[in-house]
Parts: sequence; C-alpha cells; structure tokens
Amino acid sequence: DDIQVPDSYCANIPKPEVIYEPCNVDDCPPRWATSGWTACSVTCGSGVERRGVRCERVIYDGRLEQLDEYYCEVLDDPRPVDQRACNMGYCNDEPPRWNSSAWTPCDSECLRPNVAFQEREVFCVASNGTRLDYSECNSANVPERQQECYAPRCKAVWTASPWGECSVTCGQNGQQTRTLTCVYLGTDRDADDACDDMRQPPMLQRCNLIPCDEDECTDSSNYCALVLKLRLCAVARYQQDCCESCTQSQEEKEQ
Repeated sequence: DDIQVPDSYCANIPKPEVIYEPCNVDDCPPRWATSGWTACSVTCGSGVERRGVRCERVIYDGRLEQLDEYYCEVLDDPRPVDQRACNMGYCNDEPPRWNSSAWTPCDSECLRPNVAFQEREVFCVASNGTRLDYSECNSANVPERQQECYAPRCKAVWTASPWGECSVTCGQNGQQTRTLTCVYLGTDRDADDACDDMRQPPMLQRCNLIPCDEDECTDSSNYCALVLKLRLCAVARYQQDCCESCTQSQEEKEQ
C-alpha cells in the first residue's frame, strides 16, 4: 500500500542502489550581479562609493559564467548603479563655502543696445576643495550666477525685406513696398524700439517707370498745365508724369 515503515522492517532485504539522474541541464538565464561598495573616495566632505556590476549566468554544471553586458541589457531589470554619493562630514571642522568659476565671455544673447549678459558656475565646496551639495552652504550669501556686461556687438540696426511686386506693369503710378525690422547686428533677434532714433530706410518706392502704350498715355500729375506753361515737357520726368498733355502739345505744334 506504499506505506512508509521503519528501515528495520527491511533489514533482511537487499537495499536498492541509489541512482542519480541529471535534471534541468539547461543554462540559467543571464542576471545582473554586484560586488560590495568600496570605501568613500574622500575622508571628509562629499565623495563617491563604487562597486562592480557584471552580467553573469549559472551554466548547466553549476559554474558561474561572466557575460558581456549586452545579454543583461535586454532584461526587464535595469542595470544596478555602480556609484553613489557619500558624505564624510566637514573637513577640519571648517564650514563649507561658496566658490565660482570664471565669467563666460560677454557674447550671449543681447538684452538691449550694447548690453548682453555673462554667466558663471557657482558651487559649494569643503575646505579641501571637495564639492558638496548646494544645501551644505549658506543660501543667504550665494554669489550671482549671471550679470550684465558691455557688448559693443549688441548694436541695433534696421534690416529690410526684399522689395515686393510692383503694383503696375508700366506708367508712373507703380509702387512697391518692403518691411523693416529693428534687430541686433548679425542676428535676427528683435531689438524692439532700439532703432527709434535712427534714420529709417525707405519702405516705399516707385517702379516700372517705362511708358505704357500710347492708348494708355495719361497724366498722373495735377500740375500738367503748369508743366506746359513752363515748357518742361522736354524733361523726361515731366514727360512721363504729363504724358497725355505733353503728347497733345507736341501734336499741336506739328500741325
């Protein structure tokens, strides 16, 4: 009935030989493994602790095999961090202080004519120069990270768009326009009203000043009578502005 009894009940029966058969002979899947953390990299102030991170698997015979990290990067588990911050307290019992890098050149974005701004890095350090978290220093006296500076290149200038299409194909009434923008020299950044005191380039000009067909010869000026009286039709400009009057006057002279 497969009921287990004490071994003494089988003392007169030969004991079967124990046979071992292998099972689960496939290699185990890759996994991340880590070593222990090292000591802090500094004896005072803020430092770093490190540890080794590797990709490995247990192969069929029970041994560990180290793999390229590529085989573990495809896993759902992220790669363990291999370093972390550590803080060993103030050095020489001196409180932390603010320090800063040199100012960057005065060539950043223009703020207004002749004025830009420059930046610098500000950081908190222990007495041995070790960088600390900002919270370790007194926030009431943190140095400025930005300041205005003199930048001659920040000069406001007018820039003009290309001229638009002429309003007519011939005659004296054609006009074309363009838009003007006040920007800082060498950039397309709007300089707002910095060009208000500067002479503005023309936004309107005459165009297509070629005479139209005779059928379209008309007067475009209100002073053509005076042009005839002063005999100015020989002047090209007045001849165009008073095309009809000058043409009639010439025809009358030829009759």
